Amino acid sequence: IPTTEQTTSVQQKLCETHTGFAALGCWREMAHMFVNLAHYNPKETLKFCNQAKEKKEREECFLHGAGLIVRAFHISEDIKNSACDPLAGSSLFRRCVRDIVYTMLSSSKRYEREVRDFCKAIENLKDQEFCLGMLDVRLKESSSPRDD
Repeated sequence: IPTTEQTTSVQQKLCETHTGFAALGCWREMAHMFVNLAHYNPKETLKFCNQAKEKKEREECFLHGAGLIVRAFHISEDIKNSACDPLAGSSLFRRCVRDIVYTMLSSSKRYEREVRDFCKAIENLKDQEFCLGMLDVRLKESSSPRDD
């Protein structure tokens, strides 16, 4: 499906017809279109995701979008490092950070430097320590005997 405002609107209307788990999954996948329309801008992605009626749908959409942003090869490190920033100060911020740490390191241990840079870019020192702690935990949990 090409991502245009029109195709996104059609898909969004489809999501609005669902409830429960189907709605959560639909809004989560809307993140792909929203991130593209927002040109990988985390704040704009959040605005798009906030069109969902239910809080959990909005959260799933943005958290998935943040993960898409950090995995995009063509996006600057500054933008990647700000993927969770729209959630700063909210209870969802640390979930976003945790999800990004786990997602990146699940792909490959080679992303350790990128994840460490992501953590160090977090302004709030306690949140930065949380992120670096999650990084250390994830590296220790890794069952891969090789460094991929």
